[in-house]
Amino acid sequence: MQNVTFFPISAKDGDNVVNNSEKTPWYTGKSLLAYLEEIPVHTLRENGPGRFPIQYVIRPHKEQFHDFRGYAGRVGGGTFQVGDAVTILPSGGQHLLLNLFTRVIQTSKRRPTMSLLPSH
Repeated sequence: MQNVTFFPISAKDGDNVVNNSEKTPWYTGKSLLAYLEEIPVHTLRENGPGRFPIQYVIRPHKEQFHDFRGYAGRVGGGTFQVGDAVTILPSGGQHLLLNLFTRVIQTSKRRPTMSLLPSH
């Protein structure tokens, strides 16, 4: 692991969280918040690796949708299209994207920051 930074903090008392604390005069680094505000944020790249954190699994429990399973979330990177093969982590399961939904309409392609409901 590279670039590991340690902070002596107390969330209960707020020591070194927003401002440097007088209770740790030996610590000369930045507060946690000051450090976090300076970290470079990675841009969401459409041509980068696909990232899709799942926030909710949708299973309607209705006979007409008896086999439907949708994974709701927001595209974190890359582009997803119907027919793409995806790997589900941490299980490593492989699936093909059969449908992509946004709100209540079906679509064929989604990019970073767009909400998505893929099904397989």
